[in-house]
Amino acid sequence: MIFCQKVIMKRIISLLLAMLIFSAGNAQSTKATKRLPSPQTTTKNDVGTSQLLEQGLKALDNNDYEQAAKLFEQAAKQGNAEAQYWMGVLYDNGDDVYMNKETAVMWYRKSAEQGYVDAQVNLARCFGLGIGVPQDENQAVYWLRKAAEKGDIEAQETLKKLGY
Repeated sequence: MIFCQKVIMKRIISLLLAMLIFSAGNAQSTKATKRLPSPQTTTKNDVGTSQLLEQGLKALDNNDYEQAAKLFEQAAKQGNAEAQYWMGVLYDNGDDVYMNKETAVMWYRKSAEQGYVDAQVNLARCFGLGIGVPQDENQAVYWLRKAAEKGDIEAQETLKKLGY
């Protein structure tokens, strides 16, 4: 029994270390300290949500987080996966507007479920580290696998380091 507990703890620690290394390597911007988005198509993306998203990204570039949040939220509520991801980033980082880790996870999950890779990776990080959700290695690995299947190299490398 004690041996099993030690193995489980060792596995969790390995996952945490890998996730910490992974997230630290992606701290590239104050707008998305967890991960910058890669060019991806969103599942639900019409002209209206695309314009809202574009305007939101411009507002974000100008450090107008309040305006960015309003625009992203409009597009996110219409199902735009990239806007949902950015809502997660804003809630995750608290960029002068919001900070609510549970709500960040909600937005990441909505985006990740549509196949948005960056949201899948951030959701894996949240589960791996217990940010906004109870720590869950199985969910962390699940979302890392989803991202890896879509070609995310860092997710693939993290999974490899963990022996998956």
